[in-house]
Amino acid sequence: MVILNHTFQGRPKSVEAKAGSDGISIMSLILVFHNDGTGIEEASNYDVEVLIGDGTRAGSRSLCKARVEGHDRSQPWWELVLAFLKKMPSTRKRLRNV
Repeated sequence: MVILNHTFQGRPKSVEAKAGSDGISIMSLILVFHNDGTGIEEASNYDVEVLIGDGTRAGSRSLCKARVEGHDRSQPWWELVLAFLKKMPSTRKRLRNV
């Protein structure tokens, strides 16, 4: 399982998050890539989930889920992230030439 966790500050409107003493909320955007073991030696299949919350799985809520199949294991990790992003409708057009 690969977890990319990015913490950022903001004033969320629809997501509950911990507020600091200055009133600014601290939230984490978490991308979870789970290799489900159904691939072959050269390629892997992943279930992907995007979470937002306090930086933990338990304290976060799911924004979306997707599946990436046939990821070439010889490629760097960011190629897996790009493959996931290309599955998202809002980014598909923007990432067409990447």
